[in-house]
Amino acid sequence: MFRHKSENQTEKTASSLLQSRPQRDGRWQRPRTLSIVLLLVGVAIIVGTSIVLAVVLTPHGPAASSSTNANPPAITNKQTSGQCSQGQSLPPLYWSTLLQQTAQGLHLSVAQVKAQIKGGKSIQDVASVQGISAQLLLSIETSALQTANNQMVTLKCQTQAQANANVQSYANRGAQDMNERFTYWFTQ
Repeated sequence: MFRHKSENQTEKTASSLLQSRPQRDGRWQRPRTLSIVLLLVGVAIIVGTSIVLAVVLTPHGPAASSSTNANPPAITNKQTSGQCSQGQSLPPLYWSTLLQQTAQGLHLSVAQVKAQIKGGKSIQDVASVQGISAQLLLSIETSALQTANNQMVTLKCQTQAQANANVQSYANRGAQDMNERFTYWFTQ
């Protein structure tokens, strides 16, 4: 009997505790839903801002210039990153500098020299029409090689010793070989 009485009281206590607890009414989900919505809105704002910044800060392509400047194109930090890691022996900036410097020496634009060479003339023919002697043409070509190679030194694509050796190797081959190479480079 004693046992029955304590069991009965335990049951009463347990049931009264359960009855005294508040019932869930489903409102606990609203704040959670609200925080999820706010989190998603915040993420959307951050992603949108990142995309806008990326578009604004990313260069939209190389500035194409066919004009002949007295100096080679200025090298910026944006241009130096990744210039030499393209798996090529020399980056495109080298070739554009080489052609620009040569065309400038011929008092023409790169496009004008290319058009004449693609029309069947050699670099010697183009120079001759411009009143430039064979000796001066060789000097123009050598100077263009030096400028382009020095630019590669500035970009840290090669050492000064490599640049000097490159220019010297072309100079050692003679004027005819140099002219043939420049004629070929303008057809590319």
